Amino acid sequence: MPVSILPSEEKLEKSQSRDMTKGVPVAFDASEEAVVMTKYVSMDPHRADFKPEGEWFEQITSDLGGKGKSLRITVEGDNGEPRGVTIHDGLIIDIVGTYSGIVGIVPGQPPMTERQAEDFTEANGTRIPRFQKWDFRVKGVLKTNGPQAREALHRNEDQKVADSKDEMFKAFKEMFSAGQLAMNKTGELAPSSESVLKAGIKATAK
Repeated sequence: MPVSILPSEEKLEKSQSRDMTKGVPVAFDASEEAVVMTKYVSMDPHRADFKPEGEWFEQITSDLGGKGKSLRITVEGDNGEPRGVTIHDGLIIDIVGTYSGIVGIVPGQPPMTERQAEDFTEANGTRIPRFQKWDFRVKGVLKTNGPQAREALHRNEDQKVADSKDEMFKAFKEMFSAGQLAMNKTGELAPSSESVLKAGIKATAK
């Protein structure tokens, strides 16, 4: 069962005085057993030097499903149906992983319990690598102004590009005007564009 994010518009409106760049807490609907992600950490010290302890904290900004996986963390879409959270929703989701045991993993097969792994080894004579299993659950959700901030940043960048182009066109216009004036003084009636530009660069460089 996926975890549903339930942004409260009333709560957000009352929180506008708070710094939305840091996020405003919003509600989510999930059972205590709603695991949204599972990670496996090898117990072989030659394969993994990372050994988490206690709780394993991570933050995400989009659904963990996709690529054939079922939805894990959802919001209500425009059509009223649940859809996976995307980075454009401006949500920061805290997920916490807790240790849930040792499993054996063989490529192409689901994780085995320790007993299953021992039975497999006895039957096939092959030792199965062991991994720590960590299950992650949603512990908190913040709503930020991320989408608006990104949109404002893009607008600022677009404006900078437009201003740069205006300055460039203005500079070329001034050079051509100065070049045309300089060529007129020489008495040349039909100078080439290249000659005018060279004369303009020389005139404006003074």
